Amino acid sequence: MFAMLHGGWWQEGSIDDAGRYAQIVTDAGGIHLSIGYTLTPHVTLGEILDEVATAIDAIATHAEEFGGDPSRIVLGGHSAGAHLAAMLVTAGAGRVRDDVRARIAGLMLISGAYDLAPIAESYVNDAVRMSEQDALQLSPALLEPLRDIPVHVAVGAREPEEFHRNAALLTERWSPYLDDLVSETIADRDHFDILEEMDTPGGALVAPLLRLLGLPVRGYDHA
Repeated sequence: MFAMLHGGWWQEGSIDDAGRYAQIVTDAGGIHLSIGYTLTPHVTLGEILDEVATAIDAIATHAEEFGGDPSRIVLGGHSAGAHLAAMLVTAGAGRVRDDVRARIAGLMLISGAYDLAPIAESYVNDAVRMSEQDALQLSPALLEPLRDIPVHVAVGAREPEEFHRNAALLTERWSPYLDDLVSETIADRDHFDILEEMDTPGGALVAPLLRLLGLPVRGYDHA
């Protein structure tokens, strides 16, 4: 099962934004789910993490009803969604139960924000309202992953340098704890059109996603 979290700096976007990958996943024999969450400034980042953890728990609880394996949830995210997905396997998401965390079998992290200190000093924080301490406690690149699971980190070659820095930092900090961590830069893609690489047959991120899901890759390899 693939559960996707949308981006939008935790203050924009909707569950519909994360549904664009459904065709690829279901055609390959998988199950696709989109996870929505309440947006800031109506909630804090910590409360959003609680909502996502509750969603993972609900997906696992009902998985067998729609043919899924409750212990095989691959969590994905773009931008702010990648931040949330990464946080779910760290101790920083303190209210996430161990049994919920144990449901997560892999991560697909696309163009994420993993070090929040610069964001806390930017206009984005007008709605998010992070303190300095929040930024430290909610930065997955500064925390250890508590699950040794496959992780795929991707960033577009034409993205702003800050996204490249974040991807490199997460990869550097998490590599000692993970046996299967892949980090790649997707040629000729920016922060938004990189998503076409996961919703188009032959896209650069389709085969990596299917591998995370344990689904056949034949016919989906990047040309």
